[in-house]
Amino acid sequence: MFLPKPNETESFYMSYITLKKAFYNPNIDANALYKDRFGASNAIHLDISISGNPAFFILEESLYAHMLRITQADKKILSLTLQLPGKAIQQFTERTLIDEIVLTNNIEGVNSSRREIENILKNLEKRDKRNRFFGIVNKYVLLTQKVETPLNTPKDIRAIYDDLVLDEVVSSKKNNTPDGKLFRKNSTSIYNAAGQEIHRGIDGEQKIENYLLQTLGFLKNSSIELPIRVAIAHYLIGYIHPFYDGNGRLNRFISSALLLKEYEPLVGIRLSYAITQSIDKYYKGFDACNDVLNRGDLTPFLFMFLGIIKEAVDDIVKVLTEKRDLLELNRQRLERVDDISNDRHVLELADLLLQARMFSGTGVTISELMDICDISRPTAMKRLERINAARLLQRERMGREAHVQIDLDALANMAR
Repeated sequence: MFLPKPNETESFYMSYITLKKAFYNPNIDANALYKDRFGASNAIHLDISISGNPAFFILEESLYAHMLRITQADKKILSLTLQLPGKAIQQFTERTLIDEIVLTNNIEGVNSSRREIENILKNLEKRDKRNRFFGIVNKYVLLTQKVETPLNTPKDIRAIYDDLVLDEVVSSKKNNTPDGKLFRKNSTSIYNAAGQEIHRGIDGEQKIENYLLQTLGFLKNSSIELPIRVAIAHYLIGYIHPFYDGNGRLNRFISSALLLKEYEPLVGIRLSYAITQSIDKYYKGFDACNDVLNRGDLTPFLFMFLGIIKEAVDDIVKVLTEKRDLLELNRQRLERVDDISNDRHVLELADLLLQARMFSGTGVTISELMDICDISRPTAMKRLERINAARLLQRERMGREAHVQIDLDALANMAR
């Protein structure tokens, strides 16, 4: 397979002129360009119209190079997770999960704090559905546990919506509750900050259902690589806009669930972070393909979305590599602290506090330490006091319990 240089995929995306731009360029025959693309041997046609034009996209060879690099980075993520302690990966996954939920809410202008989401996560087993974000936290946790998310019929999409965001939509904007059999009955639009309509969702519940059936059918086409299907389906669900509110969160969750079929869990729950980092490009991808002058060509969105997935996996590799190296450095520093290293049990506890500081960001509770080490509270407190005497213990009260962790600055100062 021909592989372009690392920057060639990005260069192609930048040089892939949209049909709208071609229309306004006097040096380009836009009609001829459209016919060439639409009739190309590597064009994939969808039984869906976008702004009155039949939808299609081009399977450019550089797309496969892009997907290869995503797969290579995904393998690096697996390797890094195997090199790190299991508890550290669990803490990092939970932290990433919390960030993902906060960010997917924030993209839609729904305010939620890390502390709020973390409290729901820690008390998930109580099944307290009074909190408006219980549904979205529960769904993402099931996602990381590789629980299958059915995506076979429009009813499945409605079921995901109900579990994910319905309670929050009802509590914050009751008028936006779905009023059709499954979806919305009436029209809905997206507006920019100036109050101008930038997109109008599909009108008519039956048409919404028909478009979703086509989208779900496309997702089952295993002859097309999964990342391409995810990208195109992401665009189509955004274009259809089946609900009055919550479409963005629903869409990102579905994309995450699909990506987890092929990639490491961290990749699926890093999507909203990557989108936030490229939010202008993300919205421009939708706008470019929605335009009637683009004549149904979804290739620009495809390149944009695969680029975002690649940014997500590259970022995870970078973060985990840095944390792995820093963990090893700080473990060596701990072993040079006599008051800690001369007792194996104290050193073990200090190592857990170090992992909690580096991978969770919020530390660990004494109850959690007791469970992990299978020790009593008096024993845990005695060992913590040794770490405190070495001036390396940080305490912070969060809710009813104190969280403890290693003070990295103090540890670094000791090493000087």
